[in-house]
Amino acid sequence: MYRIPFAYEVAAESRVEFEAVYGPDGEWARFFGTDDAYVETTLERTAADQYLVTDHWRSRAHYERFLERNRARYDALSDANSRLYLSERRLPPT
Repeated sequence: MYRIPFAYEVAAESRVEFEAVYGPDGEWARFFGTDDAYVETTLERTAADQYLVTDHWRSRAHYERFLERNRARYDALSDANSRLYLSERRLPPT
């Protein structure tokens, strides 16, 4: 299993929409779900304005192949949804 965690700081007024987009049934999970190697996305609220989002893939190679084939859509989703958080930090994968 390959896990890619991201830490986010989210303003109070964006929490509901952030959770809908970045949660297990959200836009990102549906996008990743188009690939058989995607396992799940987990969302954990770690503090009042802090979230941990972790994308789970079968392997690093599967994730990297998905990115190679879908980079334009990935970047477009990232740009479109950046308004939902104040900061984003990719943590080391496990």
